[in-house]
Amino acid sequence: MGHPEQGGGFDGIVDSGDPFVALKEAMTDEEAWRGRGRQGHAAYAAGRPWPHLVLHDLLPVELVRLAEEEELPAARALGTHKSHQEVKSESSTVAGPAATALLDAMCTPAFVGMVEEITGLNALVPDPTHVLSGLHVGGPGSFQSIHRDFVRHPVTCLWHRVNVLVYLNSSWSEDFGGQLELWPLDMKACGEKVLPEAGTVVIFESRHETLHGVPDPLTCPPGRARLSLASYYYSEARPAGRVRDPIVAH
Repeated sequence: MGHPEQGGGFDGIVDSGDPFVALKEAMTDEEAWRGRGRQGHAAYAAGRPWPHLVLHDLLPVELVRLAEEEELPAARALGTHKSHQEVKSESSTVAGPAATALLDAMCTPAFVGMVEEITGLNALVPDPTHVLSGLHVGGPGSFQSIHRDFVRHPVTCLWHRVNVLVYLNSSWSEDFGGQLELWPLDMKACGEKVLPEAGTVVIFESRHETLHGVPDPLTCPPGRARLSLASYYYSEARPAGRVRDPIVAH
């Protein structure tokens, strides 16, 4: 499957001069970001097998490139969590200024406002400490079973509501694997696969229905890794429906 089309009407941040300055200045215009979110809501709601949105070049291309360059050496040195359900590495902190700038931007009122408009959820709270989010890493042989995410923040106990993933992987071949798979509740067939190409952004609500993962071991060459920046959003309001049973398949 190819990746889904970008939500109609979205315009990313154009790299002009210093990308750090361009990103910081862009984040001062909250209404523009809410406008982006309103433009993307229909495409999000129409997502299958459940609502989601895939965007391309929303964030400065040069910052994404720099983030990959800065994070890859440190990512390869991270300890790896291994179980029958997953083999992966993660860190709530990042190594370089580019990834820091991207994660900081994803916690601004402007970006949070966009996420609210896309998803239709209100009063979302970002987590600048990036507990369980931040940098996610998968080297050769890594995988993550199809699952639903944790329910509440381990420190604040706020309800986990939305995931935003930004991929950092330049020249990523489909032969490497690592596609994010989105599955329906009946688990009869994968509903969508998203190639983790640099600059691709995926937005979806964390619910009982939103099963996802990277179930097949990566086959990227030594020295490469699947890198993503994750920012999670929370609320005091409990999500509707069932909220238990995190791991569902392996």
